[in-house]
Amino acid sequence: MDIIISIVIALAVGLAFGPLIIKKLKEYKLGQQIRKTGPQHQKKQGTPTMGGLIFMVGITVSALIMNRLAIQNLYLLLGMMLFGLIGFIDDSAKIRKQQSLGLDSKQKIALNIVFGVVMAFVLNQNLANYQLAIPVLGTTVALTPVFYFLFMIIFYTAVSNSVNLADGIDGLCGTVTLIVAVFYIFYGIKTANPVVTLFAGAMTGALAAYLFFNWHPARVFMGDTGSFALGGALATMAVLTKTEILFILIGSIYVIEAVSDILQISSIKLRGKRMFLMAPIHHHFEKKGWSETKIVGSFALVTVISVAAAYLIS
Repeated sequence: MDIIISIVIALAVGLAFGPLIIKKLKEYKLGQQIRKTGPQHQKKQGTPTMGGLIFMVGITVSALIMNRLAIQNLYLLLGMMLFGLIGFIDDSAKIRKQQSLGLDSKQKIALNIVFGVVMAFVLNQNLANYQLAIPVLGTTVALTPVFYFLFMIIFYTAVSNSVNLADGIDGLCGTVTLIVAVFYIFYGIKTANPVVTLFAGAMTGALAAYLFFNWHPARVFMGDTGSFALGGALATMAVLTKTEILFILIGSIYVIEAVSDILQISSIKLRGKRMFLMAPIHHHFEKKGWSETKIVGSFALVTVISVAAAYLIS
């Protein structure tokens, strides 16, 4: 019953505040800057961005009502807010410069490292050896404090940036992440972790509300504010449930998006040729003539299969 209440509260808050947030974003002229190269998205120029505030508000309200000040709940909210701040700074820079590029890569990496260190310390304040779970084998690997910090920095950076890469067309990142959130509802129940279960429920409801406004044709975009916030929350959920390695399968679409981007850059530098028509890979399919709804549907199906497999082997 509690999980249903958590979902409903987040959904209701998101639907109630969505129109107000979109109105304010328009008033302050916080519109998306579209790349001049790539798929023809110029008609989306100026669509309100930073719409991730819709689900961030929904998640926060629902999580605080249902989980209150439970320490794991505060960790989850902190992860969402810190990495959402990276996205907010990036979105603000894009709007200020009136271009599609905000922070440069060095600035983003620096912020990822700083916030990764913060989360590593918060999640393991006594700096005890961290037990990293290895799926299927049913064993763990002990990480010394130094390797623990390095792993956490890399993990948070990888998750937040790969989730960000999945945000490129209407409904894609929101739909994929909603499915991942549903996985964590069931995984939280399976492992008797009510805080994660209810937080995942809040994320599910809030993302459903956001998709009401973001489904094609989108009335608002989550922006880097939203995608980085989701990345920070998901990374924290993975750490709290010891599914960091399993997240490669849970977040298979994020991995595919990130790998396609890396392969594209490497191919251009080493061979002087593109491996894909455009990266990340959802743009490749756009270039092939796929509609945005077809891409979202296909990627959602892959995610459903992936999280089902992850649940079975967990």
